[in-house]
Amino acid sequence: MCENASKVMKPFKPIEAVEGDTTTTIKVWGREYSFGESAMPTSVITQGEEILSGPIRIILEENGEPATWLHKSHYLMSTEADKAVVCGIQKSDAFVINTAITVEYDGLVGINLKMVPKGSTASEIFGHSKSKKVGFEVNKLWVEIPLKREFAMMYQMATGSTVNFEDENAPSDAVVQSCGALKRSMSMSFAPLITVTENGSRGFSYFCESGKNWEPTDENRAVEIVVTEEEVILRLRLLDGHPSSWVQRGNSPLANSYFPLTYHFGFLATPLRPVEKMARKRRILHIAGHHEEGEIDTYDTFLATPSEKFGGKNAYDRMKEAGVTTLILHEAWNTTQNFWEVPVKRKRVIKNIIRECHARDIEFVPYFGYEISTIGSYWDDEKVSEIIRVPKDEDGWFGWYREPFQRDYIVCYRSDWKNTMIEGIRKLVDELDIDGVYMDLGMTECVNEKHGCGYRDKDGKLHPTFPVYGIRELFKGLYSIFQPRGGLIDSHQGAQCNFPSRPFIHSTYTGEEIVWFIRDSGAENIPLDYYNFTLSGKPSGVPVDFVIVEYPDWTFSMALAVTIINGALPRPRMFAHLDIIEPYWKAIDSFPTEKAEWYTFKDNTDWVKTSTDDVKVSFHVHTDLRGKKSLLACISNPTRRVHDDVTVTFADSFIGDYTAYDAIAGEELKVQQGVLHLSFEEFGTKVIHISEL
Repeated sequence: MCENASKVMKPFKPIEAVEGDTTTTIKVWGREYSFGESAMPTSVITQGEEILSGPIRIILEENGEPATWLHKSHYLMSTEADKAVVCGIQKSDAFVINTAITVEYDGLVGINLKMVPKGSTASEIFGHSKSKKVGFEVNKLWVEIPLKREFAMMYQMATGSTVNFEDENAPSDAVVQSCGALKRSMSMSFAPLITVTENGSRGFSYFCESGKNWEPTDENRAVEIVVTEEEVILRLRLLDGHPSSWVQRGNSPLANSYFPLTYHFGFLATPLRPVEKMARKRRILHIAGHHEEGEIDTYDTFLATPSEKFGGKNAYDRMKEAGVTTLILHEAWNTTQNFWEVPVKRKRVIKNIIRECHARDIEFVPYFGYEISTIGSYWDDEKVSEIIRVPKDEDGWFGWYREPFQRDYIVCYRSDWKNTMIEGIRKLVDELDIDGVYMDLGMTECVNEKHGCGYRDKDGKLHPTFPVYGIRELFKGLYSIFQPRGGLIDSHQGAQCNFPSRPFIHSTYTGEEIVWFIRDSGAENIPLDYYNFTLSGKPSGVPVDFVIVEYPDWTFSMALAVTIINGALPRPRMFAHLDIIEPYWKAIDSFPTEKAEWYTFKDNTDWVKTSTDDVKVSFHVHTDLRGKKSLLACISNPTRRVHDDVTVTFADSFIGDYTAYDAIAGEELKVQQGVLHLSFEEFGTKVIHISEL
């Protein structure tokens, strides 16, 4: 790990550990994790609210009966600025469970749980006391995390698990069903990432890299989410019977035959970090491998040459005029995919682009991701075999094919490649003065035993693992480079809700995972709850942009309707998009959003009503020193239906008489007896500035 990555980095603060007679509380930014008479955390408080409905509990059945816990305790092992370690003990008649729980300064809680048969004490071995004869049969070992219902209204999980819903009224598409409102109980096969939250920021994000030693009776019920009126239980079915690896060895007593079973998993309470409202002022133009007039090699000329389409300005000046703060060039910025060494000729082009951007106070951010290229100087069979992501037996070797002609194969960041990548990017910062990195990085399973991925069951079968910690350490290392410089780490994780890495990013770029569903089934068939969770930056504490790939019946303008009411915007990918997004950027930037509160259409139902459920209203609200409110209302019709006359009525108790101004059309709106009358095309959007008189 790089030297600076272990230090406490802003906006986080050093850990504070508070010990009582029987309790220990570990405090990090915005959250408190407490331990009592248990081997597991007994309380999780985030933003001043307890989100657990009871202590996290270990459910053990032994020798055909529920276990009676004869001893439960914990102790604070160590505490430093960046982490604290708490050890826990629970003992039954037959077994001992030990935990070593590491709390890191950003709020991540890593749990190492071991179960082992109880042995004989020294007194029993030397005959000074009699040992109680017990069996060592395990019937069940579960971990249950009980959450208050109000903090588990929404969910998101990594795609790839087999999901079974309690009823049949659930989406069939794997991506769409991976996120939404938590209305029903569900079960699934081993899942590396699950997050549940309120309709806002507070919640619980679980992770687990490996299914090693998990033996549920039904593999498709390894994890259960049980929904009741009062609480939601996240259940980990570690064992539904006696572990297959526990067999008697020769004539050894059973207590000495059974090697400890170990389980590694963890969680973070959300929100992960303070919402940096000013960060939402970043306006990104993200250009892929081609622009409107050619390949990347021609960018220098294209960007610098005045054009009639830009009113006689060059593209740099057009960016500045539109409000662009950050230019991201996608993977073709470099000839070698995902590499920090740049050819001499290309380097001159990129340096000039950076120089022109910086002259206009525009950040330059290049693409990096998850591949190693056959064209790169690093490629060597032995080296690559140690860092490559090895897929499951039935999967093929995936590698992009791109110009200049090369194949780009997926690496696994559990390998040492993460450290090579961090130091390579550090070198590039010094050489080119880049302002950040765009990280195209989901999380794919891997069975490459050369770098520690994969595990084998008792029959020698190889199973995959997920590099949760490896990706987290990569982002932590990159964060140590760019956070002190005020730079940008823009993360694109697809359908992988990798919350353990998100404390160390500045923004996210999401939506690619539903591109194919939109193309084949239509954007209108994606539940608004899906957008509401994925586009909300509140749980992560960072802003979100939406990926838009246009089709004949799905355009950049239409994407505004589903994003803006959820606190996000589509990210422009070409200069033509700037003409569309510019008035929205300027309307939002003209309002004091950094001093305002944001309420989505799910939060404000007591304050505003519309005459049709199709039309949704979200708004920023700011109260001035006179006590008068001003609103920036984002109103849209995210459906295929056209509405000619929609009334929008604000409650008298919320706001008095007001004026209304359409910030996109640039015109005053007539307010009739406190009611707005608006019309909407399909997927139509309006931004209205409302001022209380």
